[in-house]
Amino acid sequence: MHWLYTFSVWLHIIAACVLIGGMIFLVSILVPLLIRDPDLQPLRAPVMHKIGVRFRNEAWAILFILITTGFANLLFRGIGARTMASMEFWSTSFGRVLAIKLVLVGIILVMRATHDFLIGPRATHLGQTDPDNPLTIRYRNLARNMARFDLLLTFAVVVLAVWLVRGVPW
Repeated sequence: MHWLYTFSVWLHIIAACVLIGGMIFLVSILVPLLIRDPDLQPLRAPVMHKIGVRFRNEAWAILFILITTGFANLLFRGIGARTMASMEFWSTSFGRVLAIKLVLVGIILVMRATHDFLIGPRATHLGQTDPDNPLTIRYRNLARNMARFDLLLTFAVVVLAVWLVRGVPW
């Protein structure tokens, strides 16, 4: 059973790396390049749409893997439904950190769904039909800021994951 736990942790870490790496690439390299390079202006909307849809699909698959392996890792550590139903568990340092992590993951899922299925597609559609309209600019900025905030929350989840395994530093 140890090998299965090791595989689950490995898969969890690899999935997190792929997701975070993709997010960093989009936020810090691709989007700024498409915005700042005048030669790429005509391609901004179609490129963002194609890459956005592709990354969205992969990101949701990765999120499924992260949630599945995350709960599996808890089970491997002896933390199942009975433990999580106990108020004593949630009053421990581990329980408090896990609670914060789960809340952040919930916020990330809601925000990502809003970005991926409402704001992002609307920004793309407006960008393809009327790229200089103030409403288009507002939607693009909102989509971009949501992605940045998502990345920051994801970094916080990684810190909490480290604390779950290594202990809270105070």
